[in-house]
Amino acid sequence: MRHSFFDATLISAPAIPAALLVMLGLSGAAESAIILLLGAAATLFFLIARQLLKGVLSAGALRVCAGLLLGVLVIMAGFLRLHAPATRLYPGIPPHAVVALEGRVLEDLRPGSSPYRVIPVEVHRLEDRQSWRSEVSGRVTLIWQGGEYLQADGRRIIPVRGDMIRITGLAGIERGSPAPLIFTTPENITLAASAGPPAVRRTIRDAIRSRLARLDPRGGAMIPALLLGDRGALSPELSDAVRAAGAAHVLALSGMHLGVLAVILHLGPLRFLPRRYRDLVVLPVLAGYVWIAGWIPSLVRAMVLITVATTARVRRRPVPVPLLLARTVVATGIIAPRIVGNVGFQLSLLALAGIVLLAPLLLDWLGRFLPRPLAGYVGVTLAAMMATAPLSLGIFGTVYPAGIVLAGVLSALIVLQMWGGIAFMVFATTPVVGTVLAALIRANALLVERTARLGYLFPVIRSGPHLLIAAALASAGILAIVVRRRLVLRCPHEPRFDF
Repeated sequence: MRHSFFDATLISAPAIPAALLVMLGLSGAAESAIILLLGAAATLFFLIARQLLKGVLSAGALRVCAGLLLGVLVIMAGFLRLHAPATRLYPGIPPHAVVALEGRVLEDLRPGSSPYRVIPVEVHRLEDRQSWRSEVSGRVTLIWQGGEYLQADGRRIIPVRGDMIRITGLAGIERGSPAPLIFTTPENITLAASAGPPAVRRTIRDAIRSRLARLDPRGGAMIPALLLGDRGALSPELSDAVRAAGAAHVLALSGMHLGVLAVILHLGPLRFLPRRYRDLVVLPVLAGYVWIAGWIPSLVRAMVLITVATTARVRRRPVPVPLLLARTVVATGIIAPRIVGNVGFQLSLLALAGIVLLAPLLLDWLGRFLPRPLAGYVGVTLAAMMATAPLSLGIFGTVYPAGIVLAGVLSALIVLQMWGGIAFMVFATTPVVGTVLAALIRANALLVERTARLGYLFPVIRSGPHLLIAAALASAGILAIVVRRRLVLRCPHEPRFDF
């Protein structure tokens, strides 16, 4: 079998073209996915025909074809799940006559700074003015203004995934929408807390909240956001300052938080186990944390990536990081295709890819006129910003250059805050130790606020059509350089179909 250009490149690994297809196909509209499927089919035909005309189908070309075919299959499966025909929501009851509905909560309600609360509900039953009930199947989006605590069996709780819910006082349901919007008030909502896994999750989350309630408002505002994703106690001023500092991601649950937990496990209770068995124990613990915190897209991405990397390490088969990222995208497209289209998932993936691919090149360049540690710091933050800038400009319309200077500092302070929060949960009731930890958490929170406010001293880049086109062209040029210098690596072994 003769070798071709594809045989000498990492980009020919099946996961790479599959991941590119999945990212594009599951991130866009239905029409875009169909166009991508047709384009992938045409590319497959072209590659095979080109190789056959040469009289040989090389191993590298076969791997690219296999990757494109895998991407097509993942997109088709995700497309069917995401764009399944909506079930009629009101058989037997006119939509204008609906006055109440019952169903199941599909996602956790997360406290936030917005006065509006939004949760999706899977509807099981509708009721009209004459108390006629109809069994149905469909989805609505429930919206109300007010607090996140709702009435349930004589107590007030925060809805979590799996709870049963009843909404009354309706004046009909919007006709023709696959997921009608239901605007109501907290007084018209009644919860029935579910037993089983949802009850266990709620008990653990409530126990953590009650433990952290001993902290003062300034010191304790960040810890629930960093451990549970509850941002309700964060002040709008702090959120705006951290965003201006180009570090909005540090307050959102992500791979950094899983990394902190993994380090604690490795250095703490599991340090006496052999490394191979330590990894196998850490994985279910991290999965349990993701389950408790909720299936947040950035956490799911990090969990899948850690699982893929751990599997490769346990098998003692080193895998290049770009290939790990590609496998993460494909696996996520299979497990949870809706997450692939989440902006947070895409930004976190782009940032990590930028750090892996661009940071070494920037380090070599910056190292010519900056001290090596400073060049490494600036190179990493600049690489993440360069990778995410086109998407940020296209969706949010802004990029915050302050992140080049402040994002790394704030990330370090947030990691310290997480360590302090975890230690406080353990020693909160211990005399002296709990008091000292609370004081340190408060002091670190104050340092985070003052550091974040420095972001206001930097200019903000706002998008326009010309800037967006320039950013896209610059990204394409940078990607071409990276592919030529970083991804085009000679294979040290005989090519094979290794996903």
